[in-house]
Parts: sequence; C-alpha cells; structure tokens
Amino acid sequence: MSKLFYLSWSAVVTIWLLVVFGGIVRVTGSGMGCGPDWPLCNGQLVPVFSFETFIEFFHRIAAAVGSVLIVWTIAVALRSPDRNRWVSWPAVAAGAALVVQILLGAVTVFLDLAAPVVMVHLGVAAILLALLTVVAAVALRRAGTPWAAGPARRATRPASLTRLAAATAVCTFAVIMIGAYMMGVGASLGCLEFPTCNTGSLLPGESVPAQIHTWHRAAALLAGLLLTATGVRAWHYRQIDPLVARLGLLAGVLYGIQVLVGVANVFFYLPGALRVAHLGLAFALWAAVVALWVCSQASATLPLTTRTATARHPSAYRPAAG
Repeated sequence: MSKLFYLSWSAVVTIWLLVVFGGIVRVTGSGMGCGPDWPLCNGQLVPVFSFETFIEFFHRIAAAVGSVLIVWTIAVALRSPDRNRWVSWPAVAAGAALVVQILLGAVTVFLDLAAPVVMVHLGVAAILLALLTVVAAVALRRAGTPWAAGPARRATRPASLTRLAAATAVCTFAVIMIGAYMMGVGASLGCLEFPTCNTGSLLPGESVPAQIHTWHRAAALLAGLLLTATGVRAWHYRQIDPLVARLGLLAGVLYGIQVLVGVANVFFYLPGALRVAHLGLAFALWAAVVALWVCSQASATLPLTTRTATARHPSAYRPAAG
C-alpha cells in the first residue's frame, strides 16, 4: 500500500476527530474559552487554564496539527506518480478549503459564535472531509486490500448506481447543513415528539423552531430513502464490485444508528454525549456516502492493472448477463 493510502485515510480520520472535538467544544460551552482572541488565547500564547480555556486551546492545537497532516497529504497526492483528475483536483480544492476553514475559525471567534458563521464553518469542514475522502477512496481502490477486492468492471456497473450515490451524497450534505442551522438557532428541540411534532401531528404548525426541526427530519428521511435505493442497487452488483456493496452496507448501518441517536436526543432533551455522537455519526455517514459515490465511478477508481487489461482486452469486460 502506498504512502498516499496511509496519509489520505489518516487525514480523513483526523478531520472527523476534529469535528467531534468541535462538538465537544460546543456542548461544553467552550467556544469562547480563549476569548475574542485569535490566534492567541486570552491574549497569551499559552493561557492560564480554566476548563473552557483548556478545551478550546487544545482544540486549536489539534486543528493546527491536523492542518499539517492535511497539507502533507495534499503534497503527496499532487506528486503521486499514478495520480489522475480524481486525485489532483480534489487535492488542490482541499488546500483551498483548508485555508477557508482556518479563516472561518478566526471569524467565528471574532463574531462571537454567530449562528450563520458556525453553520458555514461546519459546512466547509464537511466539504474538506469529502474532498480528502475522494482521494482516500481512490487510494483504497488501488491498494489491493481485501476491502478493495474485485475486478470493478466498467461495463457492469450501471450509471443509475452512480446517479443514486450522487443524489444520496447531495441529500446527506443538505441534512448536515440543515442540522447545523437548526443547532445554531436553537431549534434542536423544536419538536419534542417522534415521529410526530408536539401536537401529535406530523406537521409542525406555526412554530418556527418546529418548522426548522421538521425540515431536518424530512431531509433525513429523503436521504434514508435514497441511501436504501443506492445500497440495494450496490448489493445487487456485489459479485462484480464487493467494495461498493460493502460501502453501501456500511453507510446503511451508520444511517440506522444515526436515526436512533437522533430520536434519543429528542427523548432525552439533548444530553451532551448524544449531541456529540449525533455530529460524529453524521460526518462518518457523509464520508461513507462520498466514498460510495467515488467508488461507483469506474473511470475514477478502476485499478491501474485492470484499466490496462481492459484497454488490451476489452472483450473481457462485457456486461454481465441479466
């Protein structure tokens, strides 16, 4: 396995951990633990620690270390001898997203955690995670690991699978953004019942927090339906491409757990641990869906040896019967 494989997946895990750490910062009320200062903390390089200051300061340290790893990954991706557009362009875009994310981190502090800025900050984190997941998914396909086993035939994976995976990814991102907005404006408990909303009805009524919460539920339901269709389609081709089938199964399991945690958040009135778990699962599901979409793209992830064999013997990759 290549250096790019290890670095790209390390970067993906690091971003996920930073998102979870950011969730801990939020639920502990530590977002302004360093005051309105950035990059200093309460006007000092190493501050006097209170609980909130300790959490926020080490969140910044972790983000700095993670940024170094991400830059290293981008550099290796751009110098990889077998890179293609599915490696080079996401790597370049990830570099730009990292710069934007760092600047947004400062703006978030300067604007005292304004809800729209917090939402955009989380959205850029999701985009950065997706871009590096693209690189990592290509590296996984080329690594020759048991998870990536299978010929990945170009002709036998229909375009409908790729379209379903793309639609699922777009909808999953929308769920994350609506959830971030819901959290930012304090509408996480807009509905205190499940599956109904407050009055025993599925409709939210005139309450704005309930309406926002209902939109989040509706988007999550649509994402679940799309994911189910994608997973069933991918599983149908499991003999041809086990990796895509396994990613579909993984995404389905993560979605199921995420729904249970979301319902528990409503019933138990948003305990901190469940809020962090909900955020972490959302980003894990997002990465899985993006990887599923990438691996459904034959031109992006077909192993180099298989691609060469296809060029020499195209008849070996005829569509499967039925």
